[in-house]
Amino acid sequence: MSEKKLKITKKRLVQDSYEYGSDDDHMISRAIFDVEYNDFRE
Repeated sequence: MSEKKLKITKKRLVQDSYEYGSDDDHMISRAIFDVEYNDFRE
C-alpha cells in the first residue's frame, strides 16, 4: 500500500486590508497557501 502525503504551506496572510473590503466596522483577512497531495500541487 502506498503512503499518502498531504502538505499545506502558508504563503501569505493579509489582515485588515481595505483592498479586500475592510472598513471601520468590518475586518477582512485572506490566507494564501499551497496544498500538495502525493506530490501533486494545486
